[in-house]
Amino acid sequence: MSHDEKTQIIDEYIGRRGRLYINAVPGSGKTTLIVDLAHRIYQEVLPKDTGQKILMVTYTRSGVASIIQRLNEKFGGPQASKEVLERHFFVTTLHGLANEICSKYLTVQPYSEILDDLGSTVVLNHVVNTFYRENRHIHSIFKTDSRRYDLKALIEQARRYISIRCFNEQIAFDKLSDKILNPDYYLDMYNVLEGIYQRYREILRQKNAADFNNLIDFALVNLSQNDQLCKHLAFEWPYILEDEAQDSTEMQYKILQMISKYHEECPNWVRVGDINQAIMSTFTLSSPDTMRQDIAMFPEYRKVLNYTMRCPAHLAQKINRFIDFLREQGYEDFDYGYLNSFYNDQPSYDDIQIYTCNNKESQIECALNQAVQAMKRNESVAILTYSNDEGKSIVQRILFDPNYSHIVGQLHTLLRIPHQVFNIFDIITTLFKLVSDPSSFDNIVSFISIYARANKINIDARNINNIVKILVKSVNNQLDEHEARLDEPIANLVEIYRKLHSAIILSPHMFLNYALNLIGVYRNLNEGERYICHQISKAIEMDSSMSVKPYKELNDYIVSIQQKIICPVEDDSTKISDRSGELLLSTMHRSKGLQFDTVIVTSCGPSVFPLYYETQNPIENNEIDRIAADLENNLLSYLTLNAKMLNQRFSSPEEFKAYINSEYTKQWVTERIKLFYVVLTRAKKRIIFVGPSSMTQFSPLIRVLAEQNNIEPVSYNPSVKEFVSKNSVYVPF
Repeated sequence: MSHDEKTQIIDEYIGRRGRLYINAVPGSGKTTLIVDLAHRIYQEVLPKDTGQKILMVTYTRSGVASIIQRLNEKFGGPQASKEVLERHFFVTTLHGLANEICSKYLTVQPYSEILDDLGSTVVLNHVVNTFYRENRHIHSIFKTDSRRYDLKALIEQARRYISIRCFNEQIAFDKLSDKILNPDYYLDMYNVLEGIYQRYREILRQKNAADFNNLIDFALVNLSQNDQLCKHLAFEWPYILEDEAQDSTEMQYKILQMISKYHEECPNWVRVGDINQAIMSTFTLSSPDTMRQDIAMFPEYRKVLNYTMRCPAHLAQKINRFIDFLREQGYEDFDYGYLNSFYNDQPSYDDIQIYTCNNKESQIECALNQAVQAMKRNESVAILTYSNDEGKSIVQRILFDPNYSHIVGQLHTLLRIPHQVFNIFDIITTLFKLVSDPSSFDNIVSFISIYARANKINIDARNINNIVKILVKSVNNQLDEHEARLDEPIANLVEIYRKLHSAIILSPHMFLNYALNLIGVYRNLNEGERYICHQISKAIEMDSSMSVKPYKELNDYIVSIQQKIICPVEDDSTKISDRSGELLLSTMHRSKGLQFDTVIVTSCGPSVFPLYYETQNPIENNEIDRIAADLENNLLSYLTLNAKMLNQRFSSPEEFKAYINSEYTKQWVTERIKLFYVVLTRAKKRIIFVGPSSMTQFSPLIRVLAEQNNIEPVSYNPSVKEFVSKNSVYVPF
């Protein structure tokens, strides 16, 4: 977006005010536009002596941080802008908006305590743990591998289920449909999640507390029943500016609609977003439909920004060819506009690269080696994965592989895995990798035995011995066929961890120090390995909070260790966007709004990026049946789907599957293609795909991109990878 184009849009709005819908391509500066518009409204239109404020709403806390940072720059820095922002701006998420309405504008307060995300998570964790212990029949229900996976993800599923149920109390399992596929499976999951949900709500009632979901629901009910409250808020916030409007939920839309309809003359409501980046509608209650409906109803108020200041022309042209392909394949409902770039320089490098690798370990190596090379060129780099679990493997590789220890200080993460990166058995297996002294085996057996006895945990010594043997052999890939089939030792290993974790008495600080010293991690290590151990020990020594606030759980302490070794950025992702010589690990979804010189993608399979052909077979490799099966086996996807279409009923399994094969599949695949579009448009210079050993195993979207641009994949050879010289590693001894 050129300066003149931006100025014209703002001048026009200041002159007429009212509605405005801006659909903008990635990198066009839509957040900059909305901040500049807010600044002009403040300067030229907003009364300064009435206590009125400009309301700015966005989907995420990182979006709030980005807007505030840009406003600070407009008003001369954080100190100079502090008073102006406090008096004349209210920048918030939907949760923050609901909290503001309930806490400041309702005379009767229904709750004595408002739980933030951390507080509600503590309650939920307690509920899940007690529910699991008090309902031992769950063990038999979830005894197969696939069902154990469901149980493993129980807390996250419970969190999403609670969010869905809060806004759809009328949803009950027997109302979803009379006949469905795999009813026993659904009933098992539903009964567990419903039991957790009811207990969670009961604890909140006992505490007279509310979580953020309750606040949104309560704000909606009060606004719908109180016109005077709506009029008061319309006066308080005479201008509403909504960023990332494609991710708005129905609840957010209704709240803003009820307020803006009482603005003088007409709603002063600006909605800015990109419908093509709506990538969360199949697993959250977000939906681009409200923005699409508003644009259809008021087309005269729509503006399109299609000039990107991110992608150079040569990369934009390749993305545009891909857009043409989508249109040819029947994606008329997409709102894709072509990318026009301000930068026409010709590159001296390949802007799209594809590497094939023999296995997952090679893929991680390849991605990290490409990242290291880009960092040496002083470029900003991001490695994007589809899941947090995949990101966990990359984090562990960086932290514990001496070849990458030198980039630890330049590593940031938006991955939501702090409690998973380190647990005691991750540390034990890692130390087995590092320690060559055979006595470490006996040390760890003794340690677990002593610790178990000290905490009155009944564990058979022979089991411990066998488990550690299996563990050591598995680490060194020495398991024979018989041992590899043993499920019991692995199950016992998990059970030991669970008991150690839940019954911990020894302080985590002492526990981890004791483990490091007992196993003897500093013996027989090379310089790079010593550096990694030093990183852990240094973080322990830095943890001054232990003397003030001891950790009750080992994992709580391990989270603090991780946060001192790497640099997670939860709320203000703008601080690590496009930072030269630094590396960000993120999921694809959380990378939206960020930009980097080099983007490396490690999730490249057809299950992540499928392709729906209208004129040929619906989806390659029977993807429809797989998607249907996934939905059948995921109660939460089914509930989310039905939360958006409460009146939908299925009279037979065939009718249910037909719906999946048509509407839901189309929605699901369309959203994944939009995710691919988001990934492509994060890069300023180059994008690198790292995937399986054969191109036939890559996503059809990546294959199309390769065919359109004559890209030949490169076979990654670990033997020629560039290792870090030991002389370049700082050794603090």
